[in-house]
Amino acid sequence: MRPLLASAVGLLLTSSVVLAPGAQARTTAPPEPVVPVTSAGVTITGDGFGHGIGLSQYGAQAQAQANRTAATIIAFYYPGTARSSLTAMVRVLISRDSDHNTIVRAAPGLRLTNLATGRAYLLPTANNANAWRLDVVAGKTRVSWRRAGVWHTYLPGGKVLSGVGEFRTKSGLITLVYGGADHVYRGGMRLAGGHTVNALNLENYLKGVIPSEMPALWQSEALRAQAVAARTYAAFERAANLTSRYQICDTSACQVYNGYSAEQPSTNAAVAATSGWIQTSGGAPAFTQFSASNGGYSVAGGHPYLIAQADPWDMAYRHWTKTVTPAALQAAYPGQGAPVSLQILARDGNGEWGGRVTSIRIRFTTGQPQTISGSLFRSQFGLRSSLFTLTP
Repeated sequence: MRPLLASAVGLLLTSSVVLAPGAQARTTAPPEPVVPVTSAGVTITGDGFGHGIGLSQYGAQAQAQANRTAATIIAFYYPGTARSSLTAMVRVLISRDSDHNTIVRAAPGLRLTNLATGRAYLLPTANNANAWRLDVVAGKTRVSWRRAGVWHTYLPGGKVLSGVGEFRTKSGLITLVYGGADHVYRGGMRLAGGHTVNALNLENYLKGVIPSEMPALWQSEALRAQAVAARTYAAFERAANLTSRYQICDTSACQVYNGYSAEQPSTNAAVAATSGWIQTSGGAPAFTQFSASNGGYSVAGGHPYLIAQADPWDMAYRHWTKTVTPAALQAAYPGQGAPVSLQILARDGNGEWGGRVTSIRIRFTTGQPQTISGSLFRSQFGLRSSLFTLTP
């Protein structure tokens, strides 16, 4: 749900996942003028970067620069939520490891646990293996070790595993191999349902999230606010998927998570300073969505604490422009003829501000007009947000 965003300092910012239902479109305002598509296209002018729900990362940074605390920042972006505490494990889908097996580097003290029985096996080192692998054959988990490029079957306890297997090391760090490279993570690596899943403590998970979501050089109170939002977001997803093979993913469809390899001292300090801190609503973890920049006005997100409000702190990504060409419109909707016009039909908001586009119509020389959501239009044409206007 959230694209990767380049920040002002060259690091990555992202916004949180799975958009909750937004506010209802305004019905009191008439449709906006029809804007013709010229040979040069249509110029789009907008504000913000991301969906604009919940915490604004640039807004949090500005507040921290003004000496506002993480608690104050959290209260501003998630009003009505209460501070609580959580200690838990979380299961993270490593989606970039997509070859339906799990390969880890051999290491001293590497253990394999059969999660069906709870029995653990200390894996041998005398075979000079350089890697160990889990894959599924005929519904059972096969364990193999590799030396000189050749895989050999290993039978823990003399038999094939009947359930899910999980690798862990004595050091707590494990090296996962995918995409032709090594990637270091904390916790355990398991193969569950053909997916590689990282099972680890929630605090250690956050150490790999925060520097992937916010520049590590930013103000400490902004990093702490991000840690609270990310921890709470993970707690919400965990609660919704308690019995699932995995509870959250590692990409911008959830929260970006790059494991131990991404950790930075400043972001680890932010995790430690906010250890266990989550925000709740009605006694349950809140859905603490966040985005890079709300363009000066947040949008309602379907929960009482995700409100539409002016944000005087967020001054980033103002008045960006992009041209959508006739060729791009035709490529998105082939067989419709040449594009003729665009018209914004509805926006969200309360009438006191422009509002994000919720409905837009595209007319072509042939075929039916295409009426689509503002979020779809945004994704189709690579816009920074759906808070925009049209100019021929």
